[in-house]
Amino acid sequence: MSLKKFKIFTHGCRTNIYESEWLRSIFVEEGFLECEREEDADILILNSCCVTHKAERDARKVVSRFLRRENALKILTGCYSKKIKENGWKGKVNFIHDYREIPSLLGIKRKNIKRFHLKHTRFFLKIQEGCNFKCSYCIIPFVRGKSISRNPDDIFMDFDNAIKSSVKEVVISGTQIGDYGKEFKKDLSWLLENLLEFKGDFRIRLSSIEPIYLNNRLINIMKSPRICKHFHIPLQSGSNRILRAMRRPYNTSFFKEKINLLRNEIPYFCLGTDVITGFPLESEDDFNQTVEFLREMEFSHIHVFTYSRRPFTELENIKELPNNVKKERTRKLMELARTLKINFLNSVKGRVLEVLPEETQDDFSKGTSDEYVKVYYRGKILNKFIYVKSGQIFKDGLKGEVLCP
Repeated sequence: MSLKKFKIFTHGCRTNIYESEWLRSIFVEEGFLECEREEDADILILNSCCVTHKAERDARKVVSRFLRRENALKILTGCYSKKIKENGWKGKVNFIHDYREIPSLLGIKRKNIKRFHLKHTRFFLKIQEGCNFKCSYCIIPFVRGKSISRNPDDIFMDFDNAIKSSVKEVVISGTQIGDYGKEFKKDLSWLLENLLEFKGDFRIRLSSIEPIYLNNRLINIMKSPRICKHFHIPLQSGSNRILRAMRRPYNTSFFKEKINLLRNEIPYFCLGTDVITGFPLESEDDFNQTVEFLREMEFSHIHVFTYSRRPFTELENIKELPNNVKKERTRKLMELARTLKINFLNSVKGRVLEVLPEETQDDFSKGTSDEYVKVYYRGKILNKFIYVKSGQIFKDGLKGEVLCP
């Protein structure tokens, strides 16, 4: 096939980022040219998301742009490709549900890469995909299926490949990383213990993990200096009534118990969470309970999501709250999130942070600390960890002074 210039767009989660990097690496090794500008590419790929209505809308916008390029090969993969019917795109866009099948469409026979060709010092390592939860609002089990763990040898090979490619931070990613290994009587703790045995200058960051998977063994592993002190633990609601309606596998007492256990064992870390507001059954009292619980838990950062009706879910046909109510509750939670983030940043000021440099912005270099704080400093971008004495709040993080590499 003569098409050799490609552009990949990635929406959604870190699992999609891994899959796009895998595709990119195969293309590069086959001599394909990655284009910076969409209009220069003759292969256009969107790795899509459909977890919210907005995610679907964003996907449609990108595909609509693709359609203006009559002579380009247009491919839609990812979660939206598994949900959408035709939408008038039949014969114009290739729907490839499994990203691993894309290379063969382009005449590439092999299905393995020699190494990852990455643009960044952070690597998103997929260890599993799919979810066995039955949350009443979530489409992910429909589009991703049941939880399936990757073969450990494949994970170890990817990890070793990334470290040898000068990757400094590996983010353990998946739909439900805490569910890893059940098929072969292993678990996330076992996987992390093995990854920590690798040689090299790297650190490991965990992506989102449910509170039900936080046990003593895993928490003890989290103490390792090579594990970032940044834990993202989804809450979704601070009302037990709403948690039951969401079919979440815990209540606020259980959640609080797990966070307190973490804080007793690891005195200092960044605590992130996800919250959905405007849930169809959410009363004003339920919302107020959520606000108070968020304050009580003193989260470092909060991802606020406005409830979005999804097909193929238990709540597909339930009446939604008025838009003005959802918008106002979202506004209040985002305001609270900003306050809690400032509180967290103030608690970090004066600490010496291990920072992974990433890019230059204006007159400053920018990196991310172990605790997931954006740190700005004057100095060069180096592909190695540096130590920064943190100072005042600056932009979306802290300004600091480099002490030593």
